[in-house]
Amino acid sequence: MDSWTEYDWCLFSIATTAVGFLFIQCGLTLLEAGTVRSRAAKRIVIRNIVLLVISGAAFWLVGYTLAYSDGGDADKLIGFTFFTSSHLSPLSLIYIPYTAIASTIAYGAVAERCSVVAYLVYTVFISGFIQPVVTHWAWHTSGWLFVGERERYYKLNGIGFQDWAGGGVIYVAGGIAALTGALVVGPRNDRFRNSSGTVVPIRNHSVTVATVGGCFLLLGMLAINGGPRHLLTDIGDVLPKYVTNKVISSTGAAFTSLLLYRIFEESWSLLVLINGAITGMVAISAGCDVYEYYAACIVGILAAVVYRLFSITLVRVRIDDPLDASAVYFGGGSWGLIALAFFDNSKGIFLGWQCVGMASIAVWTALLSGLAFGLLRCFGILRVSTEVEERVSHSTTFSNEAFDGEVERHTREEHTANTERLDETDNGHPTSPWYMHWYNNPTYLGRPGQKLDKFRYLCLHRPFTPLEEKGGNKPHIHYFLYAWANQVKDSQDSSHSPTVFSVLLFISLSFSYSLEINVSLFLSTVLQLGFVIREVGAVRISDTKRIIIRHFVNLLISGVVNCSLGYVLAFSDGGVADKFVGKTIYYDPNKFWNYDDAGSGAVHVMGGIAALMGAMMIGPRTGRFEPSLKKDFNDRCHSVPIAVSGGILLLIGFVGFIWGCREPFGVYHNRQFTEVFLTNPFVSSFIAAFTSLLINRYFGKKWSLFVAINGALTGMIAISAGNDFFEPYAAATIGLNAAIVYRAYSVLLVRFGIDDPLDVVSVHFGGGSWGLIAVAFFHRSKGLLHAWNSQSALILGWQMIGMIAIAVWTAVLSGIMFGILRFFGILRVRDEVCDEVQNEGFANPVYELEDIETEDLETVDITVDGEDLPKAHKYGQHSVGDVHL
Repeated sequence: MDSWTEYDWCLFSIATTAVGFLFIQCGLTLLEAGTVRSRAAKRIVIRNIVLLVISGAAFWLVGYTLAYSDGGDADKLIGFTFFTSSHLSPLSLIYIPYTAIASTIAYGAVAERCSVVAYLVYTVFISGFIQPVVTHWAWHTSGWLFVGERERYYKLNGIGFQDWAGGGVIYVAGGIAALTGALVVGPRNDRFRNSSGTVVPIRNHSVTVATVGGCFLLLGMLAINGGPRHLLTDIGDVLPKYVTNKVISSTGAAFTSLLLYRIFEESWSLLVLINGAITGMVAISAGCDVYEYYAACIVGILAAVVYRLFSITLVRVRIDDPLDASAVYFGGGSWGLIALAFFDNSKGIFLGWQCVGMASIAVWTALLSGLAFGLLRCFGILRVSTEVEERVSHSTTFSNEAFDGEVERHTREEHTANTERLDETDNGHPTSPWYMHWYNNPTYLGRPGQKLDKFRYLCLHRPFTPLEEKGGNKPHIHYFLYAWANQVKDSQDSSHSPTVFSVLLFISLSFSYSLEINVSLFLSTVLQLGFVIREVGAVRISDTKRIIIRHFVNLLISGVVNCSLGYVLAFSDGGVADKFVGKTIYYDPNKFWNYDDAGSGAVHVMGGIAALMGAMMIGPRTGRFEPSLKKDFNDRCHSVPIAVSGGILLLIGFVGFIWGCREPFGVYHNRQFTEVFLTNPFVSSFIAAFTSLLINRYFGKKWSLFVAINGALTGMIAISAGNDFFEPYAAATIGLNAAIVYRAYSVLLVRFGIDDPLDVVSVHFGGGSWGLIAVAFFHRSKGLLHAWNSQSALILGWQMIGMIAIAVWTAVLSGIMFGILRFFGILRVRDEVCDEVQNEGFANPVYELEDIETEDLETVDITVDGEDLPKAHKYGQHSVGDVHL
C-alpha cells in the first residue's frame, strides 16, 4: 500500500464510491418494493432497473457535459465544453449513479400510480438536465455556488457553498422532485377517504423486504467516501472521521424518530426507525468531513425532528408519499445544509451561502420537475387509469405476478393457527465494556505491561476520547468499532447485531489494512448478521417483527453507550485503580492469565450468564411447561431454513471472529499460524455438531437440525479461548466434550423450569466455560496433559478465577437490573397481551389476521372456505394447541 500514488488512491476512492452507489440503488429498490402494496412490487423492481440503464445513457449523452464542463463565464451556470462526452474520463464512472439515485428518490413518492411512459420520460429529463446542472453549480470548480467568495482554484480558504457527499446535490434535488411529483400526480385513490382528508392506513406487504432494503441503503451511504471530490489521499485522517460522523448521526436520528413515533402514535414502527436512520445519514452528508462528534449527534437528533414534522405535515395537507421520500431526503438534506453553517469547526457561520444554495437547488428542481410532470399530465400519460390502479397494477403490463395470493392467504392461516404469546424483553446489560477491558487490554489480570499511575486518565478524558487523535497518531476509531461490535453481540438473551452498520464501517475502513485483517473483519460482521437470522427463524412467527425491531434498537443504544462511556472503561490503561476498571482489583498478581483469545469468557460466558439471569427473572412463556400441550415449544420454529441459514452464517462469522479478535487491527499471522486458526475451529465445530446430534437421537428424540446447529456453535465457542494453542486432536476432544456440556445444560434448564427458546445459556455459557477450562488441560506446551508442573496448575487456577469473576459480576449486575425492571412492572408484558395477536402493538404488522373468532392458549377457532379445508387441516397440525375448523 505504501507504493500507491495519490492517483492510485483517487482511483480506489472512486471505485469504492461507485460500488456504494450501486448498493444505494439496490436498497432504494427493495425499500420501495417492501413498503408499497404487493400489487405494485414487480413494477417497482423492473422500473428501477430500467431507470438505472436510462440514467446512464442520458448522463453519457448530455449530463456529463452539463455537469463537468469547464470554460468561460457561461460555465458558471451550465457546462458546454464536453458536449457529446468526447472527452469523457474513465473516472466518470462515479457520476452515473448520482443521477439514477435522484430519479429513484423522486419516483418513490409517486409509487403505485405513475405510468411506465411517465417514468421513462422523466428519467431522461432529470438525469440528462435537472440533476447535472445542480451538480455543476455545487461541485465543479467553475460552478457559481462552488466559487462563492473563493478564487477559482480548489482548496483555497474562503466562503462558498459546502456539500461534501450530496446533501444538496443528490438528496435535496431528489426530495424536492419527489414532492413535486406527489403534488402533480395526486394521492392514491384510496389514500384519503373524504374531502376532510381522513387518512386510510395502507398496509405495506413486506416489512422484511423493506428492512433489507433499508440496510442496503445505509450500507451504500457509508461506503461512499466523498467520491465526487476524489480527494481522499490522506485516508487515515479523513475517512475515520467521515464514517464515525455518519454512524453517530444515523443512530441518533433513528432512535429519536422511534421515540417520537412511540410518544405521539403509541406504537412502534420499524419503517419509521429505518427512515430515521436514513434521514440522519442524509443530514450529515453535507458536512460529514468537518463536524465534531457531538455536532454529528445533534445534527442527527434534530434531523429526526425535521423528518417527523415534515411527514405529519404532508399527511395534513393531503400529499400522498408512500415512502416519506420528500420528508426523508428533502427534509433531512435541507436541514443538513443549514446545520453545516452552524457546526463547521473550521469556518464557523456561513449561513448565507448555504441557504442560497439550498433555495437555488430546490427552486430549479421544482420548476423543471413541475414543468415535466405538468406536460405529462396534459398529454394524459402521467398517471395510470382508475381501472388499472384498482386492479393488480403490474398484471396489466408485465407477464407474471410478483406474489401469489394463495400463498399470502395460507401464510395468514398458518399464522392464525400458531399464534402464541410474545415475550417482550429487551435485556441490555451494562457489563460488556468492563470485560472488553479485562480481556483486550495488554495488561489485564496479571498480564505483564506498563504499571504507570494513570488513574487520572479515566477521570479527566472526555467521553469521546477514543475517537480523537493522541500524540499525532491516527484516531482509535478502529478499536472503537470493534469494541462496539462485541458489546452489541452480547447485550441480550440470544444475540444482538450491529449487522449493517458494522459491516459497512469495516468495509469502508478496511482498505487501509492487510488482506488477512480485512477478511477477519468481514467475517466478524457476518457473525452479527447470523445471530439475527437464526433468532428470527427459530422463534414463532408472531415474534419475528419484534425481534427485528429489538435488534435495531439495541444497535442504536449500544452504539451510543459504547461511544460515550464503554470504550473508556474497556480500553483505558494505567495504574492500580485501572486494574479494576480494566483488569482486576489485584496488582499484577500473575503473568500466566492470558488465555482467552476470542472471547470464550469475555463474550460468551458473560452473554450466557446474562441470558440465564434474564430467563430466570422473567419466567417461562405462558404454557411452556404445561403437560397438556401436545408438542414441545422448542420443536416449533416457524422457519427451519431461515434458522439454519443464520446458523451457517454464524459458523462462518465465528471463524473471522476467532481469527482476529485479540488484536483485530494489528496482528499479521504467518502461514502456519493462520492454518491452525482455520483448522481447529472447524474440527471442534464438526465433532460437536455430530456428537450433539447423536446424543439427542440416542435419548429417544428425533433427529434435530436445530440441535446440530447449536452443537456446532458450542464447539466453535469452546475452541475460542485458546484456538492458537491447540493441536488438532485437542480441538476434536474439546468439541466432543463441548457437545456433552451443551446437551447436559439444555436438559438441566428444562428440568429446573427455565425457558430458553434458543438454548442460549447452554450454548454460550456451557461452551464458553468449558473452553476456558480446556485451555489449562490442552495447551500444547503448558497444559496439564503436556507439562504437569506448577505453571500448569496456575493456569488452571486463573482460568477458574476468571470464569467465576465474569459469571459473578454479570449475574449480580444483571440480576439487579432485571430485579428493578420487575419491581416496577416493566420487565414482562401483561398476561392479557400474551394472549392477543402479537403484532397488534406495531404499526404495519407483518401479517394481517382475518376471520379469527376466538382464541386462547390451547384452542383456535377459525372459519375457512370449504375448498380450503384440507389445507387448513394441514396447517393446523403444526399448532401447539387444538384448531377447530
